[in-house]
Amino acid sequence: TLFFFNTANGQNCNGRFEANAGPGIDICEGGTVFLSGIIGGEATKAEWIGGNGTFEPNRNVVEAQYTPSAEESETSVTLTLLASNPKINCPAERSDLVIKVNSPPKVDAGENQHVCPGNTVKMHGRIVSGKAKQTTWISYGSGKFDDANKLDAVYFPSEQDIENGGCSMMLVAEPYSMCLPDSEATIVMIDRLP
Repeated sequence: TLFFFNTANGQNCNGRFEANAGPGIDICEGGTVFLSGIIGGEATKAEWIGGNGTFEPNRNVVEAQYTPSAEESETSVTLTLLASNPKINCPAERSDLVIKVNSPPKVDAGENQHVCPGNTVKMHGRIVSGKAKQTTWISYGSGKFDDANKLDAVYFPSEQDIENGGCSMMLVAEPYSMCLPDSEATIVMIDRLP
């Protein structure tokens, strides 16, 4: 049997320090992460390394708050918790925490449209910025979509829509993590035949 000992100055360093940075997390840009790291064993000193954001009150507090920088939006940030003891000459124990920083979606439902009775309506939605987990068209009429989750969905107006002269539509984008959803409306006008 082969044993490996992490040694410094002839002493056994295995298990002297313990570090647990906590589980990974998804947040929205502009948000703050409440770090819940733990150090143990003979460790008396904690330090967070990595990240370009700000730590409150500082990097040497296990339960600090981390606010990602603007450049970290749409990236994964790895913070590493180091657990050590200045009186014990052993390498610090390390534990990583990955923070996924999402940006909120911004949608464009497209221009208002005019169609003739009996025609279908091709929607022209798009994501202007950020990322959406899902997009959904909502009709305030009584027609149907071929696939309400496609940005370029096709709408089939109902007889009631034609009678009413049109209807409004709402494009809704569901965000990742704790970002807020975004929505925008557009109007479909069904021109009566002369």
